[in-house]
Amino acid sequence: NRIIKFGKIFSAIIAMVMLFGTATAFAAEREVVASGKYQKANWTFYSDGELVISGQGKTGNDWREVISSDDVRKVTIKEGITFISGNAFNGYEKMTDITLPSSLETVYDTVFNRCYALENVYYNGDLADWCSLGFGYNNQNPLEYADNLYINNTLITDLVIPEGVTAISENAFRGYEKISSITFPE
Repeated sequence: NRIIKFGKIFSAIIAMVMLFGTATAFAAEREVVASGKYQKANWTFYSDGELVISGQGKTGNDWREVISSDDVRKVTIKEGITFISGNAFNGYEKMTDITLPSSLETVYDTVFNRCYALENVYYNGDLADWCSLGFGYNNQNPLEYADNLYINNTLITDLVIPEGVTAISENAFRGYEKISSITFPE
Protein backbone atom coordinates (compact mmCIF):
# COMPACT_ATOMS: atom_id res chain seq x y z
CA ASN A 1 0.00 0.00 0.00
CA ARG A 2 2.75 2.40 0.95
CA ILE A 3 4.60 1.74 -2.29
CA ILE A 4 1.46 2.38 -4.34
CA LYS A 5 0.73 5.64 -2.48
CA PHE A 6 4.34 6.77 -2.82
CA GLY A 7 4.25 5.95 -6.54
CA LYS A 8 1.06 7.98 -7.03
CA ILE A 9 2.43 10.93 -5.07
CA PHE A 10 5.73 10.76 -6.93
CA SER A 11 3.90 10.61 -10.28
CA ALA A 12 1.74 13.60 -9.30
CA ILE A 13 4.83 15.62 -8.33
CA ILE A 14 6.58 14.75 -11.60
CA ALA A 15 3.47 15.73 -13.58
CA MET A 16 3.28 19.08 -11.77
CA VAL A 17 6.98 19.78 -12.37
CA MET A 18 6.58 18.96 -16.05
CA LEU A 19 3.45 21.11 -16.34
CA PHE A 20 5.05 24.03 -14.50
CA GLY A 21 8.23 23.73 -16.54
CA THR A 22 6.23 23.73 -19.78
CA ALA A 23 4.17 26.74 -18.66
CA THR A 24 7.36 28.58 -17.75
CA ALA A 25 8.89 27.80 -21.12
CA PHE A 26 5.80 29.13 -22.91
CA ALA A 27 5.78 32.27 -20.75
CA ALA A 28 9.46 32.90 -21.51
CA GLU A 29 8.94 32.81 -25.27
CA ARG A 30 7.90 36.07 -26.88
CA GLU A 31 6.47 36.65 -30.29
CA VAL A 32 8.67 38.60 -32.69
CA VAL A 33 6.53 41.23 -34.38
CA ALA A 34 9.20 42.78 -36.60
CA SER A 35 12.97 42.80 -37.05
CA GLY A 36 15.56 44.44 -39.23
CA LYS A 37 19.15 45.46 -39.69
CA TYR A 38 21.07 48.72 -40.12
CA GLN A 39 24.73 48.36 -41.05
CA LYS A 40 26.10 46.14 -38.23
CA ALA A 41 23.16 46.70 -35.84
CA ASN A 42 20.08 44.49 -35.57
CA TRP A 43 16.73 45.32 -34.05
CA THR A 44 13.87 43.11 -32.92
CA PHE A 45 10.45 44.23 -31.73
CA TYR A 46 8.47 41.85 -29.51
CA SER A 47 4.74 41.54 -28.85
CA ASP A 48 5.22 42.67 -25.24
CA GLY A 49 6.33 46.11 -26.48
CA GLU A 50 10.09 45.74 -26.09
CA LEU A 51 12.46 46.90 -28.83
CA VAL A 52 15.89 45.25 -28.54
CA ILE A 53 18.85 46.63 -30.47
CA SER A 54 22.07 44.63 -30.69
CA GLY A 55 25.20 44.40 -32.79
CA GLN A 56 27.93 46.97 -33.37
CA GLY A 57 28.16 50.70 -34.10
CA LYS A 58 25.18 52.93 -35.00
CA THR A 59 21.58 52.03 -34.29
CA GLY A 60 19.95 53.61 -37.31
CA ASN A 61 16.21 54.24 -36.86
CA ASP A 62 14.57 52.31 -39.70
CA TRP A 63 12.25 50.49 -37.27
CA ARG A 64 10.24 53.74 -37.22
CA GLU A 65 8.90 52.80 -40.66
CA VAL A 66 7.55 49.46 -39.36
CA ILE A 67 6.64 49.95 -35.68
CA SER A 68 4.18 52.48 -34.31
CA SER A 69 5.77 54.62 -31.60
CA ASP A 70 2.63 54.00 -29.51
CA ASP A 71 3.47 50.28 -29.33
CA VAL A 72 6.97 50.65 -27.83
CA ARG A 73 7.04 50.43 -24.03
CA LYS A 74 10.64 49.45 -23.38
CA VAL A 75 13.92 49.74 -25.28
CA THR A 76 17.00 47.65 -24.56
CA ILE A 77 20.22 48.56 -26.34
CA LYS A 78 22.84 45.83 -25.99
CA GLU A 79 26.62 46.08 -25.57
CA GLY A 80 28.43 46.87 -28.83
CA ILE A 81 26.18 49.75 -29.86
CA THR A 82 28.20 52.99 -29.70
CA PHE A 83 25.93 55.57 -31.36
CA ILE A 84 22.18 56.23 -31.18
CA SER A 85 21.06 57.80 -34.44
CA GLY A 86 19.02 61.01 -34.62
CA ASN A 87 15.29 60.85 -33.90
CA ALA A 88 15.61 57.18 -32.91
CA PHE A 89 12.96 57.44 -30.17
CA ASN A 90 11.55 60.88 -30.91
CA GLY A 91 7.84 60.87 -30.05
CA TYR A 92 7.86 57.52 -28.21
CA GLU A 93 5.37 58.95 -25.74
CA LYS A 94 4.52 55.59 -24.12
CA MET A 95 8.05 54.28 -23.62
CA THR A 96 8.68 53.87 -19.88
CA ASP A 97 12.12 52.20 -19.70
CA ILE A 98 15.37 52.31 -21.61
CA THR A 99 18.55 50.32 -21.02
CA LEU A 100 21.78 51.79 -22.38
CA PRO A 101 25.06 49.88 -22.81
CA SER A 102 28.45 50.84 -21.42
CA SER A 103 29.72 50.80 -25.03
CA LEU A 104 27.57 53.85 -25.84
CA GLU A 105 29.62 56.94 -26.76
CA THR A 106 27.30 59.32 -28.61
CA VAL A 107 23.60 60.16 -28.64
CA TYR A 108 22.57 62.19 -31.69
CA ASP A 109 19.96 64.95 -32.15
CA THR A 110 16.44 64.77 -30.65
CA VAL A 111 16.72 61.08 -29.79
CA PHE A 112 14.53 61.39 -26.69
CA ASN A 113 12.29 64.31 -27.71
CA ARG A 114 8.70 63.86 -26.42
CA CYS A 115 9.39 60.68 -24.42
CA TYR A 116 6.91 61.90 -21.81
CA ALA A 117 6.25 58.54 -20.09
CA LEU A 118 9.93 57.67 -19.64
CA GLU A 119 10.46 56.70 -16.01
CA ASN A 120 13.66 54.66 -15.81
CA VAL A 121 17.06 54.84 -17.46
CA TYR A 122 19.27 51.81 -16.83
CA TYR A 123 22.93 52.34 -17.72
CA ASN A 124 25.26 49.34 -17.75
CA GLY A 125 28.49 51.32 -17.48
CA ASP A 126 29.88 53.14 -14.48
CA LEU A 127 29.42 56.72 -13.29
CA ALA A 128 32.71 57.85 -14.86
CA ASP A 129 31.50 56.58 -18.25
CA TRP A 130 28.12 58.32 -17.83
CA CYS A 131 29.90 61.60 -17.05
CA SER A 132 31.73 61.41 -20.39
CA LEU A 133 28.78 60.48 -22.63
CA GLY A 134 28.20 62.84 -25.55
CA PHE A 135 24.87 64.49 -24.75
CA GLY A 136 25.24 67.65 -26.80
CA TYR A 137 21.85 69.33 -27.09
CA ASN A 138 18.32 69.35 -25.76
CA ASN A 139 16.41 66.08 -25.99
CA GLN A 140 19.54 64.00 -26.36
CA ASN A 141 19.65 62.97 -22.71
CA PRO A 142 16.83 60.67 -21.54
CA LEU A 143 17.05 62.27 -18.08
CA GLU A 144 15.17 65.28 -19.42
CA TYR A 145 12.06 63.09 -19.08
CA ALA A 146 13.03 60.13 -16.88
CA ASP A 147 12.50 60.11 -13.14
CA ASN A 148 15.21 57.58 -12.29
CA LEU A 149 18.78 56.89 -13.35
CA TYR A 150 20.14 53.47 -12.44
CA ILE A 151 23.83 52.87 -12.98
CA ASN A 152 24.61 49.17 -12.64
CA ASN A 153 21.20 48.73 -10.97
CA THR A 154 21.85 51.39 -8.32
CA LEU A 155 19.50 54.38 -8.21
CA ILE A 156 21.60 57.54 -8.38
CA THR A 157 20.60 60.12 -5.75
CA ASP A 158 23.88 60.94 -4.01
CA LEU A 159 26.31 61.71 -6.80
CA VAL A 160 29.89 60.80 -5.86
CA ILE A 161 32.19 61.75 -8.71
CA PRO A 162 34.84 59.03 -9.05
CA GLU A 163 38.57 59.65 -8.75
CA GLY A 164 40.08 60.30 -12.17
CA VAL A 165 37.05 62.08 -13.65
CA THR A 166 38.39 65.41 -14.87
CA ALA A 167 35.34 66.61 -16.78
CA ILE A 168 31.60 66.03 -16.87
CA SER A 169 29.91 66.39 -20.25
CA GLU A 170 27.74 69.47 -20.53
CA ASN A 171 24.35 67.77 -20.32
CA ALA A 172 25.22 64.55 -18.47
CA PHE A 173 22.62 65.19 -15.75
CA ARG A 174 20.39 67.71 -17.51
CA GLY A 175 16.85 67.50 -16.19
CA TYR A 176 17.63 64.92 -13.50
CA GLU A 177 15.97 66.02 -10.27
CA LYS A 178 16.80 63.10 -7.94
CA ILE A 179 20.33 64.26 -7.07
CA SER A 180 20.36 65.26 -3.40
CA SER A 181 24.12 65.78 -3.04
CA ILE A 182 27.28 65.94 -5.12
CA THR A 183 30.69 64.93 -3.80
CA PHE A 184 33.86 65.64 -5.76
CA PRO A 185 37.17 63.82 -5.18
CA GLU A 186 39.77 65.76 -3.22
